[in-house]
Amino acid sequence: MKNLKIISLYAFIILAIFGLNACQEKSSKEIVFTSADELIKITVNGKKPTQLDPWTVELAIQYKDRKKEPLMLEIFAENLNQETVKLDWQDNKNGKITFYQQDGTTRKLNVFASEEGVAMREE
Repeated sequence: MKNLKIISLYAFIILAIFGLNACQEKSSKEIVFTSADELIKITVNGKKPTQLDPWTVELAIQYKDRKKEPLMLEIFAENLNQETVKLDWQDNKNGKITFYQQDGTTRKLNVFASEEGVAMREE
């Protein structure tokens, strides 16, 4: 009977630790991509409320002194870092951002910049 109480206490402590850990909000390190001519700067930041939630990603683009309103999207990945977010520059004003999700799928966004402004479009 005494052993059962001790085992129950340890089980409760372990579950409490895991429960508290799962509730902690996680933030990614800022990921910054810059074009070769350094006129375009793309910034990726993410927050994940709990381990079970997707990342809420803020994607901001700046071309010269013009900023576009950040795009918000959800990404299902274990981590948000240089391995799960890639940018392939087509030229100095166009690129493709790829987010690699944990289920093996990808989300791709095309980025365009010109004197008129900047734009993003999901494929």
